[in-house]
Amino acid sequence: MNSFNVENERAEKNAYEKLKKLFLNCFPHISREQTTEEKERIKEYLQNGWGDFL
Repeated sequence: MNSFNVENERAEKNAYEKLKKLFLNCFPHISREQTTEEKERIKEYLQNGWGDFL
């Protein structure tokens, strides 16, 4: 499993890349007002997991 080591402030490359991808995918949704369709999609992600988002 990819993980971060909080005590030593180190991250495995794969864990870092996944977190980076998450931030890049989230940015358009938080940097402006969401459409109704986007709000529904976000609601589904929160209920069912992130699946195809990552």
